[in-house]
Amino acid sequence: MGTPTEYPEEVARLLQLPKEVYPLVLVCMGYPDETPEKKYRWDTSAVLHYNTYKDVAENHIKKYAEKIEKFTGMTIEEFITKVSKAYPQEELTLAAERMNAFFR
Repeated sequence: MGTPTEYPEEVARLLQLPKEVYPLVLVCMGYPDETPEKKYRWDTSAVLHYNTYKDVAENHIKKYAEKIEKFTGMTIEEFITKVSKAYPQEELTLAAERMNAFFR
């Protein structure tokens, strides 16, 4: 399908994304051949957009935090700390610089 980072301005225009939203990934949807174990994923209603972008509601954020706590046994704060330590600061800085170039 390609990556929207090749043409971020065109993808943002076509999907009517707000100025502060960077199109990182487009996903093809379908049905799996198997039934994998459920993970701590966002509810579909929080992340699925039809033709235009909508902000994530506060109740979706709370439900996601509850899923993380149930699945990992960590509070959301502990989980965020663990994840942030898993990525080198240099890698995060480069990713942020690439996205910031989009917003200039």
